[in-house]
Amino acid sequence: RKRRVVLLSALGGAIVAAVVIPLVAFDRGGNAGRSAVSAAGDSLGVFDAHSGRLVADTAVGATPTAVAAGEGAYWVANAEDQTVSRVDPGTNAVLQTIQVGTGPSGIETGAGAVWVVNSLEGTVSRIDPGTNTVVDTIDVGNEPLGIVYAAGSVWVTNTADNTVTKIDPD
Repeated sequence: RKRRVVLLSALGGAIVAAVVIPLVAFDRGGNAGRSAVSAAGDSLGVFDAHSGRLVADTAVGATPTAVAAGEGAYWVANAEDQTVSRVDPGTNAVLQTIQVGTGPSGIETGAGAVWVVNSLEGTVSRIDPGTNTVVDTIDVGNEPLGIVYAAGSVWVTNTADNTVTKIDPD
C-alpha cells in the first residue's frame, strides 16, 4: 500500500465537490427544498426513488454522519459510538456493527473494500466486507473529512492542513 500527500488545494476542492454534489442532488426532486417525510433519529431512512415515500427506517448507531452503498450493503458511519453499521439492502436489517477509529465522518466503497474517514485521529479504516472487520488503519492528514474512490485510488481531503491523501488500495 502506498500513501502520498498531494499539496493541491484545488484538487481537494474538486474531491469535496464530488462527494457533496451527489448528496445535494437528492434534494432536487419535485419537492425542491421541502421534506415530505423524515426518518427517526439515529437511523437509516430508505426512500422509494419514484414516490419519495419512506419505505424503511432502520435503527443504526449513535449519531450517523455518512452513508455509502456498495459491496452488497448500505454502510453507515456512526460518529458517537465510533462504529459502522452494515445494513442489508433487501431486508433493511443491520447485519453487523463494526468498531472503527475516532470520529468517523465519511465513508466510501471501492476496490473490494469499505473506507471510513476517522476525522478525530487522522486515519482511514479499511473494512473487508467479506469478514466485516477492519483490516488496515492508514494514517492520512489532519482532520480528514471527504473521501472518494476514483481512478483506482482512494482520495481523502484533510481540512486542517489543506492537503489531499491518495491511497493505493493494492
